[in-house]
Amino acid sequence: MALNPGDPVFELGENSAVKSAHYSKTLRAIGCALDALRVEEFDLTSDGPNYVVQVKSQRKKPQGVRTVLHRIFHRLSQNSASGLQLIYTPKEIDWLDHEAQLMREETGSPDPHSLPQALRSIGAYLEVKGARLLKISGRSGVFNVSYESAQHGRHTEDFTPAALYEWFVKGYLKRSSRINRSDPIASITFG
Repeated sequence: MALNPGDPVFELGENSAVKSAHYSKTLRAIGCALDALRVEEFDLTSDGPNYVVQVKSQRKKPQGVRTVLHRIFHRLSQNSASGLQLIYTPKEIDWLDHEAQLMREETGSPDPHSLPQALRSIGAYLEVKGARLLKISGRSGVFNVSYESAQHGRHTEDFTPAALYEWFVKGYLKRSSRINRSDPIASITFG
């Protein structure tokens, strides 16, 4: 990831420095795009400042239904030999986040079981861990996440819907200032 002046940094290995990213915002925006494209199974990797999503399967949409969001998000995709591949640059992620924010203002409360909220929760987890995202594989509602942290090296964890829901609730309450801000979210276990 590109480093900017003033960014918090931690070391990984001898010659690498990694930006402590705002994964919750970024992954939620990408989740909105994947949700609009009705993506069911995917692999998401970080490629420098960009994120690459290899779509493994999509839900079929009802005949004749073609939403504005589907057309917009489909514009950011390209077909590859192994299926649909999506590449999200920082500029596109900012744009996706803005569009998703407008949608959230119209629809009200977020759905804690949605793909955008699941990815947001994973992003918040990575932020708390001070970790760098390597890969997320989403299959049947379970997310296999590979990441690297300065303290503990490479790890892979599975995030179940129940664990992500618990993380969502904690994060929602924390953002809403309903619980003490010093309460460590990291006490939630995944598996």
